[in-house]
Amino acid sequence: MFYAATGQYEGVDAKVAALNVIEQCVKQLGHRQPQAGILFSAGHFDQKTALTEVMRTFPGIELVGCSTGGEMSSALGFSMESMCLMLFTSDTIQFSTGMGHDVSANPEKAMAEAVEAALPRLEGPPALALLFPAPAQRGIERLIPAAKEILGPDCPVFGGLAAYSSFGPSTTYQFFKDEVHTDAVSILLLSGPVAIASTVCNSWTPVGSQFNVTESNQNKVKRIGCSTALDFYRKAFGPYSVPLPEMPLMVYGEDGSFTIRVPHDHDEDDGSIMFTTPISESSRVQLTEATPRAIVKDISDNVQALTDSQPSTWSPQAAILLSCTSRLWILGQRTKEEIETATRLLPQGLPLIGFYTFGELATAPEPQLHNCTLVVLLLGEQDNTASPLPVTHHPGEQIDDSKALLRRKFKRSEEGRARLEQQKEFFTNVMRQTNADLESANKKIHDQHQILKESITLAQGVQRRLLPKEQPEIEGYDIAGFSIYCDETGGDYIDYLPDGNGLGVVIGDVSGHGVASALLMASTRAFLRMRVSMGGTPAQYLTDINQMIAKDVLETGRFVTMQYLHLDPDTRQVTWARAGHEPALHYSPEDNRFTEFRGEGLTLGVLEDSTYEDHTTPAMKPGEIIILSTDGITEVQDHQGRLFGRNRLQDIIQKNGTKSAQEILQLCKDELQAFRGDENRADDETLVIIKVS
Repeated sequence: MFYAATGQYEGVDAKVAALNVIEQCVKQLGHRQPQAGILFSAGHFDQKTALTEVMRTFPGIELVGCSTGGEMSSALGFSMESMCLMLFTSDTIQFSTGMGHDVSANPEKAMAEAVEAALPRLEGPPALALLFPAPAQRGIERLIPAAKEILGPDCPVFGGLAAYSSFGPSTTYQFFKDEVHTDAVSILLLSGPVAIASTVCNSWTPVGSQFNVTESNQNKVKRIGCSTALDFYRKAFGPYSVPLPEMPLMVYGEDGSFTIRVPHDHDEDDGSIMFTTPISESSRVQLTEATPRAIVKDISDNVQALTDSQPSTWSPQAAILLSCTSRLWILGQRTKEEIETATRLLPQGLPLIGFYTFGELATAPEPQLHNCTLVVLLLGEQDNTASPLPVTHHPGEQIDDSKALLRRKFKRSEEGRARLEQQKEFFTNVMRQTNADLESANKKIHDQHQILKESITLAQGVQRRLLPKEQPEIEGYDIAGFSIYCDETGGDYIDYLPDGNGLGVVIGDVSGHGVASALLMASTRAFLRMRVSMGGTPAQYLTDINQMIAKDVLETGRFVTMQYLHLDPDTRQVTWARAGHEPALHYSPEDNRFTEFRGEGLTLGVLEDSTYEDHTTPAMKPGEIIILSTDGITEVQDHQGRLFGRNRLQDIIQKNGTKSAQEILQLCKDELQAFRGDENRADDETLVIIKVS
């Protein structure tokens, strides 16, 4: 069988704390002798003393652990002033420990040293590896691949980087038996019928768009997208913000998976940001955010799913929690809910131990280094249904260090208050500067708005003068038209051009609307007027101006649709060419039917070598009507989102075909407005009525 016991004690004296956690574990184990243990300890304790007490009580025990940024267990809960111990015993599972040195200089060599020291004392292949390394600035992410290369693919790897509290010594410690090290990795290997289950609680939500890292050097990211890394952050969090651990990056892999990476320093001079682990160039990254509420809910969802997925034929005997120190700052007073939620959802009475790390190591499913996550690892023996040993908190030998502990907690509280005061002063200064900047920016915006308003008013006046000022007069035809823009300027175009012995009637629609479309419309008008003055046919006009327009807009994606009609007063024939525009409608009152002036022809500006064809009607009879429009007419919507459509336009023509062109035009305008109601005009609207007299 496999059993675990856990103890936790808050205090300032290492010996007192060690005796207490040992006694708590012994109470749970009873007569069972532990074979291995894990010790997590706040940095203010005399670590050597604590380890010596454990080794003295349990000679030969395989013991590892590290210093922490905070401790947690099912015995006491969350603390930043405590010592936690978990002991293991089994008659089927073997335990072995090892230590590797100089992690910061050569992580692979340190990992190999630790594994090679532990492996020979196992009779079978390793089934689980627990790692507790120092948080080296460079190369720490290479520890897991190095471990997997030695241990093999069938040995899952879990653990956490040693840490320290923000209010204590800024040194991390790694434990191996009764030894304390500062730049090492300690490892606990398990062999035999080991069974595990795990989950990684991420809790982070992506914010904004994804960008590529365009310049980086190992842990130092210099540019993201077109900005410096610092400017990238400040575009999201404000011009005076600095990257904090609570503002991590989501780094995507090629398969769409991601890891979270925490910033820990920045350089105002070159705009770079230092991260806990390397981020390579071309990596896709995205800002993230997390709230205390989202973190707690994510823990609840993931732990519940983990417990629900376990078979009834297996009962875990222990749980290990590895949480990132950055979550401490986000959770604040709610930090205790991490351990409370896990304890509530995991099997009742399950011994649990954990600590706040500078990085979480987990196999989920591939081994990798995480930041800002909570890793939950359930541990037990295969096909074991026995209940875990119940956890009971027993105070053990009492030595009056309560005053010292209270003084330490008070000092931590004062330091926390001082940090809040510094943050308050910082944010007050930021707000003061921000308000001054906003006032200055508002004045600039107001001034620029006035200039822009005057410019648009001028542009509006210029464009209005480009449209026909009055309806044309030509023998045999009655013509009326209008063009209304949805913005101050627009992209719709109508014109009446003297064309040989007749009249050219042209309608066009530039993609989009607003100032850019208005400029292209003005250019198109100038090209067409110049070309028509040289003589020719509608097809020739469109072919030639297409070459001019294409040269200007080929790289912009803009285009112009157009239909040109030549009205002959002598023959009453109409010749037209079409360039992608909505076909003109032809109404014959004699047989009360509509036809379309179709004809192939690509939109102007798409291909420079496009050509167009002329089409000519037979002599038209008095009363026949031609309707030219842009899609802004047929696509007018009412409050229910229904389109005005061509059928309604045709109904107006059929019912009022005996009226003049101007009267029909006004009826169409009135019907459009009634159909639109209070809805805003969404597009430019242009309509021309040509009636044969």
